[in-house]
Amino acid sequence: MKSFDEAEQLFYEALKNIKENLYIEAEKKLRKSNFLQPSRKSIILNLSSVLIKLKKIDEAKTVLNNAIKQNPQDFDFLLNKVTILILEKKFFEGIEVLENINKTNPKIAEVYAKLASCYSSVGDIEKSLENYEKSFELDKNYKTLSSLIFCYNFKKNYSNNENNKLTNKFNFFVPRINKISNSFSQKQNTNQINIGFISGDLRNNHPVGNIVYDFLKILKNNFKLYAYYNNEENKQLTDDFKILFNKWENIENIDDSNVIKKIKQDNIHLLIDLSGHTNKNRLSIFANKPAPLQITWAGYLNSTGLQEIDYIVGDPYVTPTIEKNQFSEKILQMPTIWNCFSIPAYSNLKINKETPIIKNKFITFGAFHQIKKINENVIKLWSKILLKINQSVMIIRAPEFDNQIVKREFYNQFSIHGMNNSKLILEGSTSRENLLSEYNRIDIFLDTFPYNGGSTSFECAFMGVPMLTLKGNRFLSRCGESININLGMDEWIANDQEEYYQKAVKFSENVDSLNIIRKNLHTKAINSPLFDSKKFAKDFEIIIKNLLLTHLK
Repeated sequence: MKSFDEAEQLFYEALKNIKENLYIEAEKKLRKSNFLQPSRKSIILNLSSVLIKLKKIDEAKTVLNNAIKQNPQDFDFLLNKVTILILEKKFFEGIEVLENINKTNPKIAEVYAKLASCYSSVGDIEKSLENYEKSFELDKNYKTLSSLIFCYNFKKNYSNNENNKLTNKFNFFVPRINKISNSFSQKQNTNQINIGFISGDLRNNHPVGNIVYDFLKILKNNFKLYAYYNNEENKQLTDDFKILFNKWENIENIDDSNVIKKIKQDNIHLLIDLSGHTNKNRLSIFANKPAPLQITWAGYLNSTGLQEIDYIVGDPYVTPTIEKNQFSEKILQMPTIWNCFSIPAYSNLKINKETPIIKNKFITFGAFHQIKKINENVIKLWSKILLKINQSVMIIRAPEFDNQIVKREFYNQFSIHGMNNSKLILEGSTSRENLLSEYNRIDIFLDTFPYNGGSTSFECAFMGVPMLTLKGNRFLSRCGESININLGMDEWIANDQEEYYQKAVKFSENVDSLNIIRKNLHTKAINSPLFDSKKFAKDFEIIIKNLLLTHLK
């Protein structure tokens, strides 16, 4: 009896530690509790979860494998195992485990959600959507609906009308906390503006972090900045960002009502969402309107659907005002470009000022995108280009290619269109510095459609590589257009797939023109609006102060 009571006390103390993000302490108590009660499911589940949090993957595997031997059909243990498989990028193994669970337990919403995540990670958007839909049918969870909305953006034929219907549904399902007042302090003073940012991506080596870093360094001179960080802390990744803020608060394990109270106590005038419907978003906080002015920017290139978010940041090219009905938010139009990009700060980074074809004697196309952006239509068009140009290869780099099964499946998708593997070079993840250096191997960068590249497009311009892009009909399919217009590279924008093909062939044949572009593009890029954080911050400051004068009346 004494051992039971002791195990019980240790277990509940561990749960408290987990809630406070004290995982090392939680692990110690859970191990002691597990020793006293070795077969208790709740202890084993929490211990394996804590070990995963602490990146002790092998130990977590041991704990779970022992439990699964005793209980081979227990889907809770199996779901934790799938979490590890996803971390290890073993997506097909994860799919196999999840499909087996479905055979005996076909009505578990979490199983379908994890299946959707796995299928998305291997580029199978149709199956991903199908599973998110099933998950939402079983459990009307607004977070699942948010994941579904994000995934739909990668569908090759996705209409603005479909998006509006889904985001309207999200606006209906997202919870509002009735007890929280929407009134704001009467002491609002626009001479000292407090700006809050909610994001799980304020860190090095993340596209959002790469966008906002230089901008924040300038913005902090004129505003008080508050970060509400919705992710695990990582000293190496987040420390550079912490010093940019007057206050840094980790909200990952804090519920909405308490985060909202913190935002109100901090007297935030402007609250900025940097996630939209991407992972780690906290849109449910914005739904409760904790700040008088709320905008969405940078992390998600489409409407959130939330009535409580006042503006989405755009520019004349990605968000033309004639298309304002695509958004639940009003459009906050920046003068030149919807965001600027931080200049990569690597002392050893060399930029090739000669286009590689001169030495190689063959053209090298490149694309460094998530594979879910590379849909069937993109593969078909890229194959047509490569087959037309005999002396050509294409380097496609994506983290998903660390998985050999994913790589093999991708080769197969190209082979359907007559492509020989010898023309394709598929490479996996690498450090950001090495990734930037990889652009030195590329003559022409090929953009994806309808979901254009984001940070990759800024990076290839920085490295002096011209990008061919296809103009689309909504925000996320017009990023390449905005970037090329701001670079003075209008000719590198195609109006349709046939023109994309014709221009790819034409540009690859004019080596002298490619080399002239290569010599000048880096300098042109860093002197353009793409990297002019001072100008962007100044424009932003003027617009925000004018908006606050209206919203704080």
